[in-house]
Amino acid sequence: LDLAVNRINAAFCRNGWEDRFVTFVMLVLDPQRHEINIVNAGHMPPFLRRIDGRVISLAPDEPGLPLGVCDDYSYTMTSHKLESGDFVAIYTDGFSEANNAQKELYSIERLEQRIGMKTQGVTEIGRSILSDVRQFVGGTPQSDDM
Repeated sequence: LDLAVNRINAAFCRNGWEDRFVTFVMLVLDPQRHEINIVNAGHMPPFLRRIDGRVISLAPDEPGLPLGVCDDYSYTMTSHKLESGDFVAIYTDGFSEANNAQKELYSIERLEQRIGMKTQGVTEIGRSILSDVRQFVGGTPQSDDM
């Protein structure tokens, strides 16, 4: 997985976009080993939600650089065990940095609380997060992707 991201980064850098970069996270599920493997290239760290509601940030010890910053950067993979009922939430900064009319941020902490709520499944969590963000921002225009 880390070798694949190294190649993606090198290809991105070869395209001559010196003033551009991309944050990126690649996650591969290994159902036989009950684990996920992650390479993070400067993206927001995914959250692992345990079945008991605990939410764990899957931030690597050393966050990788965004794609396109350094052509020979070496990305590293981390692995995390999964139990039945766990899920992983991957999101963009458009959620955590959503602003309301008072210029307050939605925040990673608020997002983490939503991810940890009791639920009937991931669809319900996703809808709850979208609804809460929309309610928080009110009529303020969306400033970033979600």
